[in-house]
Amino acid sequence: MRQFRIKTLVNYRLMTAFLLIGVLLVTAIPIYNAKRAAMFDGGYPYASAARCYNKDTNKYEGCVADPWGFYERECTSFVAWKLNLFNGVNFYNTMKGGRFGNASNWGNNAKSIGYVVNNTPATGSVAWWSSGHVAWVSQVDATGVYIEEYNNDYNGNYNARKIPSTPTGYIHIADLGTTAEIIGQILVVQAGSNLYGKSSPTDTWTTLANSYSRNLQVVGSRIAYVNSGGTLMVKEGLSGAWIQEFNGPDEYAITPNLLLVRVGSTLYGKEKLTDGWTTLTNSVTPGFTASGSRVAFRMGNALMTKDGLYGTWKTQMTGLDDYAISSSLIVARIGSTLYGKVNPDDSWTTLATGVTSDYKVVGNRIAFKAGNTLRVKDGLTGVWVDQFTGLDDYAISENMIVVRVGSTLYGKVAQYDTWTKLTTDAPTNVRLVGQWVTFKSDNALVAKQGINGQWFTQFTQLDDYVVGR
Repeated sequence: MRQFRIKTLVNYRLMTAFLLIGVLLVTAIPIYNAKRAAMFDGGYPYASAARCYNKDTNKYEGCVADPWGFYERECTSFVAWKLNLFNGVNFYNTMKGGRFGNASNWGNNAKSIGYVVNNTPATGSVAWWSSGHVAWVSQVDATGVYIEEYNNDYNGNYNARKIPSTPTGYIHIADLGTTAEIIGQILVVQAGSNLYGKSSPTDTWTTLANSYSRNLQVVGSRIAYVNSGGTLMVKEGLSGAWIQEFNGPDEYAITPNLLLVRVGSTLYGKEKLTDGWTTLTNSVTPGFTASGSRVAFRMGNALMTKDGLYGTWKTQMTGLDDYAISSSLIVARIGSTLYGKVNPDDSWTTLATGVTSDYKVVGNRIAFKAGNTLRVKDGLTGVWVDQFTGLDDYAISENMIVVRVGSTLYGKVAQYDTWTKLTTDAPTNVRLVGQWVTFKSDNALVAKQGINGQWFTQFTQLDDYVVGR
């Protein structure tokens, strides 16, 4: 009897323990899976957006446009975000006069506007299935081709995998595998009234113009300047033809998909160089800015923005001290507090405190110095990462971070990479645009592409230079 009681007590305790474990598993697994789903969203800023395509009804419902002209949480939007942030190219739906639209159309549209589509994968290229899917190629090695994607399961989820077979094709927009293949990064040098250009450190120089007067701008593959007669001259690419766009502008700005001119308080805009001019506003002030399809200016103490030529002007914030925009972010500072948003209609997110006016915003990347420490984050929902302490200066691009300590220059690609020493002879005028790292040393321009690229002396006896951002 005593022995039976002992066994019964032991069995009761075991049963109780198993029951408790079961309860813990039932409650913990959903929490774990929820956290796991949140962790594995690829960093995409619209991972929690409402679903666009409803596979149960086979209808597109509640679709919300992203900053690049696609729908949030679709495969096309994810790839557009990747190309802008990681490849450093200003990619959007209607670029170069085409229309990417649905994933099934991407390959044909890419070919129609001049991009290579073939069966050769490359890191940073776009894997394209004509059946209606696109993905970003994250790695190519002897074991196969690896991709990152969204919505392949029609549930709006992120996935990373090795693809089992060759897709319809690979679209080469701004591959990361070889620096010479990076599209939309042109280096232009000004020497007196002459302009020269190239797209790779090892290329020979192309003579672009001999009538330069002022205000050289290069953005992507678009080049512009004001000539000695006061006329704004613009061309697409090194081999494009110069077009006389406007005579006597007070101010102008270019992006890969916009050309903007201010005359007095009137702002005019166009997309393609051969388009007619559209009046955007009669109340613009000097110092307007543009990035991608986004335009911004200060009206009194208010920040005004619009997306695209035909978008609506919207008041973003009043009483701000300064602001910065990119094709995917709007950032404003009031005192020492930094605020940000992605879309004009979004509510503001508090990004950081203790920020001075020297913060920088490029693409989806934000950076500032907190005391003597450089802090960087990618996207509004990213985590601030302390990158370097005791630096003298820094520069960021969509896919690189560079810091200078004395005359030593260090660089990295991703936030959690280790620092690579780039040179011990860097002056104070280092510039970083995309993957181009450049500076003037005495009377020579020195440049390299990428962390592991080789330094080349590009030009001597120049007056100024610009790298297309």
